[in-house]
Amino acid sequence: MAIKVKPEEVIRHEAVYSVGLDVSQRSTSICVLDPDGKIVMEGQSKTNPFEIGRYLQKRMDGPLKLGMETGSLAAWLYHGLRKMGFDITVMDAVHAHRALSLKRQKTDRNDAHGLAEMVRLGSDWMKAVHIKEQASQEPRRFQTRIRRRPR
Repeated sequence: MAIKVKPEEVIRHEAVYSVGLDVSQRSTSICVLDPDGKIVMEGQSKTNPFEIGRYLQKRMDGPLKLGMETGSLAAWLYHGLRKMGFDITVMDAVHAHRALSLKRQKTDRNDAHGLAEMVRLGSDWMKAVHIKEQASQEPRRFQTRIRRRPR
């Protein structure tokens, strides 16, 4: 027996695009995948949360789920992109490296694609890490300065 559903009762899910960010000191490789895993867009941006956010906002319309590896710039990029309204996940670098090393050629472009694929596949394929809020990081920096003051 078939169930009849009225059009207004159908739950519609917007397609969420998965974005992989391969971060380096000067530039960030960006890869965007649709829900089926097809590449929608690839490119590069300066490594700055405002530049990355503006790059994505200009070129993409719809909900985005971003992912990147941990690193020296991860907290800064995470907080900056969150302030711009992006949903971002930071992945454990060791775990991500193991998954990305299965690719034939290790390039920034391929790494961004691999990270986007991990975001698309979800928590089964990535190990997310918690990034502390900026307010909780401030007192530690202040304490460090006090301890290092010469007597």
